[in-house]
Amino acid sequence: MHSSPLVHALWIAVLSMALPAPVLWAQEPEGGPPAPEPAAPAQAQPEYSPAVFSTSGDSLLRPSGKLHVRSDLNDQATLQLANPLEELYLAVISEPKPQLPSDVTLEKYREAALNNITKATRAMKLGEPKAVQINGHQALQTQFSATVPGIEPRVTYVLTTVESPAAFHQVLGWTLETLADKNVPILLDLTATFEPDLTVLTSEDGALRITLPPGMTKSEAFEGVALQAIDAKTERYAVAIQEPKKDLPEDMSLTGYYEAQVAKLKDATRGAKVAEPRQLTVDGHPALQTTITAEFPGIEGEIAYLITDIETPDAFIHLQGWTPAKALAENEPSLRTIVDSLRLLKAARPAAATE
Repeated sequence: MHSSPLVHALWIAVLSMALPAPVLWAQEPEGGPPAPEPAAPAQAQPEYSPAVFSTSGDSLLRPSGKLHVRSDLNDQATLQLANPLEELYLAVISEPKPQLPSDVTLEKYREAALNNITKATRAMKLGEPKAVQINGHQALQTQFSATVPGIEPRVTYVLTTVESPAAFHQVLGWTLETLADKNVPILLDLTATFEPDLTVLTSEDGALRITLPPGMTKSEAFEGVALQAIDAKTERYAVAIQEPKKDLPEDMSLTGYYEAQVAKLKDATRGAKVAEPRQLTVDGHPALQTTITAEFPGIEGEIAYLITDIETPDAFIHLQGWTPAKALAENEPSLRTIVDSLRLLKAARPAAATE
């Protein structure tokens, strides 16, 4: 188990968030609350494009705002995106290698994928395949056009077959031929963001799931945490805590829960600089997110925290990622990816009845 001071010292702040803290919910004393301390300068929040994940959570794409998740393009696809107004479509089909013949190669897989498309189209004009790398994975990319029954004009396709250690993948984008000059570059850029074979973590009670960016692995350093991950080499850390609403004050709101978590972290650190919170949606649930930079006792240099609090019908979920502040620019995108990947799979198992 990694024993970096950064892991264990920072966990004091995380743990304090998971433990009951009645003082935060207590009524204000007579005469009103004490005068607040001067606030540290707020940090500006950078813009970012959320990742979208396959149904199993083990692959992702990073679309621009032009495409949105769909589920009706292909019954076999695990990841589907579209913008009908712009005539932009893309679907991913992944096939685990154990389910395919042992002699399948990337070229054979490309040929089989093209044969399937040929059966559903006519008058195909096929371009030459081009060898490319998709996030470090060998791939073959082919652009072609064809006539599809019932659709005018012709359709232009970009087929990218990708081989990863665990599977072969078809990333198929398409648009109208008349819009190819504008839309094919968008499909190529989107395909280049494809990341397969990602590690998926599920909580012991089966309630939560997250996907880990490359380099991060499951951690077992701490007890009482639904999910936790680590990358000691780049000093990226993340934990997820779920708190049932029945264990919190009845009037607890998302804003109140978020403010309580921020207050606890500020109490455990020095000189905290808190960015303005941003509203977002995580797996269809409302959430508040901020970045906090602070000094932690016993740790040299500032630490940057990415705090995300999510409200579900039955619980609040607290996601916290952290890294040295000097590495935030490099590590923040991957910590945000964990937030994007969070899925509420089912309600937490009810506690055993007591007499």
